[in-house]
Amino acid sequence: MDMQLLRDVREAHENEAGLRPSEYNALVDRFRTHFGDPVWKPKTNFADPQYMVTPGRFRMSDALFAELDAAFTRYVDELDRGPRLNWLKNPDGSIATQTATYTPGDSTVGDLDGDGTYELVLKWNPSNQRDSSQYGSTAPAIVDAYKLDGTLLWRVNVGYNIRAGAHDTQLVVADFDGNGKAELIIKTADGTTTGNVVGGQYVVNDVIGRTAAAPNRIAEYIAAGDEASLDEYYDGLNTYAVSWVIPGGSTPPEQNVRQWGKVYVHGVIGTSNEYLTAFDGETGRVIDTVDYAFPYGEPNWGAAPVDHRGASFLGAVRDGGTGEGAQVPIPPEEIPDPYWVNEETRWGHYPWGDHQGNRANRFIAGIAYLDGKRPSAIMGRGYYARATVAAYTLENGELVLGDTFDSETHPDPELYHHKGAQTITMSDVDLDGKDEIVFGALILDDDLTPKTVAGTWFPFPVPEVNVNLTEQMHNPDADDRFTHLGHGDAFHVGDFDPDIAGPEVFLTAEQPADFQTVGRDGQKGFGYRPSAAIYDPRTGEVLVGMYSLAGDLERGVAANIDPNQPGAEYWTNGFVWSAITGERLYANAAGSAGLPHNFLLYWDGDLQREILDGATISKANTDYESRPEVVGDANLLVAPGATGTNDGGRNSPIVSADLFGDWREEVVWRVGTDRLRVYTTTIPTEHRIRTLMHDPQYRLSVASEGSVYNQPPHPSFFLDDDTTTYPLPAQRNDIDVSPRGTAPN
Repeated sequence: MDMQLLRDVREAHENEAGLRPSEYNALVDRFRTHFGDPVWKPKTNFADPQYMVTPGRFRMSDALFAELDAAFTRYVDELDRGPRLNWLKNPDGSIATQTATYTPGDSTVGDLDGDGTYELVLKWNPSNQRDSSQYGSTAPAIVDAYKLDGTLLWRVNVGYNIRAGAHDTQLVVADFDGNGKAELIIKTADGTTTGNVVGGQYVVNDVIGRTAAAPNRIAEYIAAGDEASLDEYYDGLNTYAVSWVIPGGSTPPEQNVRQWGKVYVHGVIGTSNEYLTAFDGETGRVIDTVDYAFPYGEPNWGAAPVDHRGASFLGAVRDGGTGEGAQVPIPPEEIPDPYWVNEETRWGHYPWGDHQGNRANRFIAGIAYLDGKRPSAIMGRGYYARATVAAYTLENGELVLGDTFDSETHPDPELYHHKGAQTITMSDVDLDGKDEIVFGALILDDDLTPKTVAGTWFPFPVPEVNVNLTEQMHNPDADDRFTHLGHGDAFHVGDFDPDIAGPEVFLTAEQPADFQTVGRDGQKGFGYRPSAAIYDPRTGEVLVGMYSLAGDLERGVAANIDPNQPGAEYWTNGFVWSAITGERLYANAAGSAGLPHNFLLYWDGDLQREILDGATISKANTDYESRPEVVGDANLLVAPGATGTNDGGRNSPIVSADLFGDWREEVVWRVGTDRLRVYTTTIPTEHRIRTLMHDPQYRLSVASEGSVYNQPPHPSFFLDDDTTTYPLPAQRNDIDVSPRGTAPN
């Protein structure tokens, strides 16, 4: 890709001294070579007397520059296979069909029919589902509602215009209108349908948007080879981007092997209609559909110094000099060609963090009581760069848009970039009776304005690894730098330090060695941040933290697993740390990866949390008189035939929650590809605690299990053997939970 030609045209236009005709003709000759047309030339005259700067030198007019800029777009359009890809064809010339098998995916719960028991709302994933970073189209995702006896209540076919994947369809279930029955709210598109399965056949009741985009119609177009109808109604983005890429995608990310290239983008969501729909929980029928608050927007493509994962010039790394594989960014002054890093010289617009539909299609969702009285559906889009959140209520059968947050409307948008995690949860962090939105390292207040951004002083130049850095963070050296926490795949919200009023936030980091920091002199630069930390969401102060060589600590958990230690513990890379002091309590056992760090569960009779990993429930071996150097775990249950890899390598279940009400939690696993099992503990307990679902934070945490990289739910209070009362709301007696058709006593 001859991006130098575009740069030369731009610089010629900006050159106030003008160009000689020979210099201009050399530019035109390069276009002729690319077009294979020896006589091509712009229509606008170059040597126009009104643009003469000095004899023999002329300034390039705006009109001529516009022609040459358009000519460059034509050159890129015509490269390779043209401006778009053709529909994939079978050997006989017919259009390839998107066929797939389905397995159960994420789920959440709600009382859909008002009978006083929970139902499951379950997303079925097709076998060809894709991550947002991957190209290609998929079969539609399916959303079903089931009673716990397996009865199917209704089905939603999300349709072809929303890809199937962990980041695309998030389940939000709550009684939004106060009628005693929960509703489902999800993002929809042209062709999303809802209906019932009758005699093994899906009978459609409602179609959202254009009926010609319904899944059965798309299948008809494919079967008939009707490419015109597919182009009209099947919105798989089909364009290209010019990116700074690694040829072949497997070369080590060194600056000298990257190059400009044309990358075709297909399958990810494009620029057609995006909606939000509320479905009746009992029937599955559509209640209301509105436009999605923050659509994808403009085509959002062009040339930019990033690839589809946002890796840019500044993402290039080299060995950090520690001899242990640490990597640090190449300083901007050492970048061979910094021209394209400048915002003013980039060609194209990509506010979401890339221009190929990846980071724009990262959705998160949950429920919050923003006014302390009624639930709002919280819908988020983007967190790597542009970050947006919108709150919706359901009033008189209509979805009503409330407060919103958009990082790009704030004076310093970059302060909010790269702060979100790959899920979201809600908590009343300031104890005012109204929920805040915990967006990873960013806290949004109950009116969706920024409340705090977590940050700390952190060692520089290279932090010591796998040691307690809490003391140095609180008493930094002169060389240390201030850094904000940022994006991570895992975070938990709970009362990890019972001596501090309100919850704390535990967060892992994705790029601990590639982050912007600020020194005492106010100079910005690249430094380090904690690999895992716990912070106070009211102030943003990092309370404890550590640094690891691992570039991406994808999973980590925080919970009270050791009755001999105050407060909770956290662990992520084989080491176990105190959430109170930051002390490293346990190291890895020889040859062991340490305690599993995917999910948690209240399962046995004591008040410590158990460990849930895949289809295994285990307990940390923390019953001791003298603390050992290492800690292991002992299995309490290995579920026969169950599959615990519901969310890829994160080993999370379909859903876990206190479904049956004795405060211990049930867990739902899939068995094979078409069955679910609900497991409940048989271990007795001496502790009597009303169901955790009465705790608002716990209930909202369960609601977020239907969103992306789901995390285990946490109550708002600390559970341990020394506590005898818990701040649960007063028990209500105004709810009719009698069986349907039976009069209450």
